[in-house]
Amino acid sequence: MAQNRNATNSLWFSWEKAAGEVSSYLLSLRNPDGSLQAHQQLRPEQRDHAFNDLVAGRLYTGVMLTRSGELSNSAAVSWRTAPERPTSVSFGGVTNTSLEITWTVPVDTDYNDFDLQWVPRDSLSTFNPYPTTRILKGLYPGRLYTFSVRTVSGGGAKGGPATYSQPILNSIRTSE
Repeated sequence: MAQNRNATNSLWFSWEKAAGEVSSYLLSLRNPDGSLQAHQQLRPEQRDHAFNDLVAGRLYTGVMLTRSGELSNSAAVSWRTAPERPTSVSFGGVTNTSLEITWTVPVDTDYNDFDLQWVPRDSLSTFNPYPTTRILKGLYPGRLYTFSVRTVSGGGAKGGPATYSQPILNSIRTSE
């Protein structure tokens, strides 16, 4: 099993003891292109290991090689580090029923998209003129809205498991 524990630069791997006599474990971490990122020889009694200094939002594959004398068996699992969150959120073109929200792309992060949420959860129309901009229409005049933007890494048909950054928040009140 692999998990990121919402860390941007680490992945944790844990496993059950293999059946039979185990001489050692070799845990390898592979980059998306298959190249070796890191590996660690582990004692037979060990049940978990963390790899650090990884790229945020990147999909890695952990390969566990179990050794028993001259015999070996392997298993693999893929998981992502959490992406970094956007670094700022700003508003423009604020009227009584619409606004434009823009955020900056996080640095040193593999990402696929962004997730925008708002409170109160009014049913709004959203338009995506650019990857880091949304135009929202159907807001209520004079209402205070809080917006949350998260970076999304992965997901989709071939993107592996989706992971989300911590949110960045900003609030604004529409015109009366």
